[in-house]
Parts: sequence; C-alpha cells; structure tokens
Amino acid sequence: MNVKGGFEILRSAVDGVTADLGGSQVMRLVVAKSAHDLLRTYTEASFNLEDRREMLQSYYLFATYEAFERASTELRRIFSLEGLSPVIALSGPYQGGKLVLRDCALRFETGSGGFALALAHQERHSEKWRVFLTTGGEAIADRYGKKPSVGTSYAKSLDGVLRSFRRLAEEVFRTEVLPSPAAE
Repeated sequence: MNVKGGFEILRSAVDGVTADLGGSQVMRLVVAKSAHDLLRTYTEASFNLEDRREMLQSYYLFATYEAFERASTELRRIFSLEGLSPVIALSGPYQGGKLVLRDCALRFETGSGGFALALAHQERHSEKWRVFLTTGGEAIADRYGKKPSVGTSYAKSLDGVLRSFRRLAEEVFRTEVLPSPAAE
C-alpha cells in the first residue's frame, strides 16, 4: 500500500484543477475541500457504519492508495467542462473566468474548468424549486462578494429559478448574468 504515492496523486490533481480555475488561493480552497470530501467518501466506503462514526477525521490514516487514486480521478471529472449542457446565460469577466448559467446551476468557469456556485433542485412531491449556494459558492461569496441575506430561496417554476440565479449573481457575486447569444 503506497499511501504516500496516493497522496501525491491527489495533491497533483488539486494543483492541476486549481491551475485550471485560475490558480488563486480561494480556488485552491474550493478544490481542496472537494478533494477532502471525495477521499473521505472513498475511504469510508470500505468500513461499516459503526466504524465510520468512530473514525471522525482520522480517515486519512486509513486511506488506501486506491482511495486516493479514485478521489483524484473524480476530482478532475467534477471540475472538468466535459458533458455539460449548453450555456443559457453568462457574465463578463469575473475573477479570471465567467459566471455561467447551465440547466439548474450557476457556475464559475474558465476555459479549462469550473464548478457550481449555486444549484436548484425540485422539492420532492412539489412544484417548488429550492435554490441554494454550494460550499464553493459560499467560499467565493466570502472572498469576492457578500453573503446572501437568505441562505436558500424557493421558486415556483424554472423561470423563477433563472431569476433567482440572476439575483444571486448580482447581489452575492456582484456581476450581471445576461442571456447567451447561442441561447436566443
């Protein structure tokens, strides 16, 4: 079991994805948080529920090379731009990238990578949509924008979701998201 080699693979993935997102310290923190969560998920998968509760933050001590490798592969995948839906709306330049609206997500994207700042999910057995900031969105808002007055908002339709995303872009991230020429 080469855990040191696994750590180096994950660290390299964090460095590469951070560079794809512009290389700032806040982007590094967003990527590192995701890497942390992925490694924890893949390490805990090999333990029963009772042992997981006892692990607390010590899962790094139990991580296998394979867990590090799977986490680094998944990290690169979730921050990549492959397989995304078409752009509905986008901002001008923003912190080395742009804010982009795709399907039910407000995203930060550069030419090489991106991640969701805010997501929308339809409530189960309801017509309402829940719109909320992701942990990455909260980190960007803390550094470059301002915290929203309300953590979660609700919309009655997809049009309402789009309005919520535009309002978040303006109020929290302090930039305007306009319809994409390709979407019109």
